[in-house]
Amino acid sequence: MIRRVLLVVALMASPLASADDISGFWKHTEEPGWIEISLEQGKGTVVRNDKFPERVGRELLKDLVEDDSQQGLWRGLVYAEKLGEYKDAE
Repeated sequence: MIRRVLLVVALMASPLASADDISGFWKHTEEPGWIEISLEQGKGTVVRNDKFPERVGRELLKDLVEDDSQQGLWRGLVYAEKLGEYKDAE
């Protein structure tokens, strides 16, 4: 599950790898879900999920910061649904 979420985040961010700001609304590439990423708040929140509407409002990403060691690299914690906890992600 963690790998899948990381893959999704990577796929969503790859077009913006050279961008300084990944803030905005992102749609999952394969699932009916949308996430709003706010760098100002350092988090990503589920704003729409047609398959699991009860997940709307859930903080999927937190402690999100740009890694100064490499352009386009972001670090934070991602919520792993099956584990019920946050895991490190980049």
